[in-house]
Amino acid sequence: MQRLLLAAVTGLLACSAVQAAPPDALGRIRDPRGGLIVIAHRGCHEAAPLHGLGPTPENSAAALAQCVALGADVMETDVRRSRDGALVIMHDERVDRTTDGTGRVADLTLAQLKALRLRQDEGGAGAPLSDQRVLTLDEILALAKDGIVLNLDVKDAIYGEVVDAVHRAGATDRVIVKTSAGIASVPLASIPPYDRVPFALGWTPPDGIDVPEWRC
Repeated sequence: MQRLLLAAVTGLLACSAVQAAPPDALGRIRDPRGGLIVIAHRGCHEAAPLHGLGPTPENSAAALAQCVALGADVMETDVRRSRDGALVIMHDERVDRTTDGTGRVADLTLAQLKALRLRQDEGGAGAPLSDQRVLTLDEILALAKDGIVLNLDVKDAIYGEVVDAVHRAGATDRVIVKTSAGIASVPLASIPPYDRVPFALGWTPPDGIDVPEWRC
């Protein structure tokens, strides 16, 4: 079943009621009458002063915790692979913007990535450092359990590894894997690894407007 989702930015979340995310979020995503689905891009990293919440680093454990506190349905996050094969949570190809380190994620080991401190909010050279560390995919899957659905934006050609990790964590009912395909692509729903998890397919129609197509 397909339905179009409306994504609300973190600033909009600051106006929502503080509550635990409903456990049936994925079911509501599948349901065309399921209502508005609130998706936090890279987590709830901006401050929510009305709820007494300050800024946290994007894609961090703290950003996930604030999403749960604010009642978001889905946290979008990003997966890359380290030099030694670990699946880690990082948006950029390099760690420079979001941490106190430098270099490409693919050139750093998991130990080197874990030694870095994440910068507050969206990072940048002037952003304060936090006590938050780079998460692995296994860690964020465990943290999200029973609290929020994860939308995994896979940044490298590691879809099979990501889906395997989701299965090991028993998280196929609370994860959506984001992918993309051209207009002439064959249907993905029956092709490994997409036949093993719910996935979101981004496509570009002829008029150039990017519309996400969700298949769960």
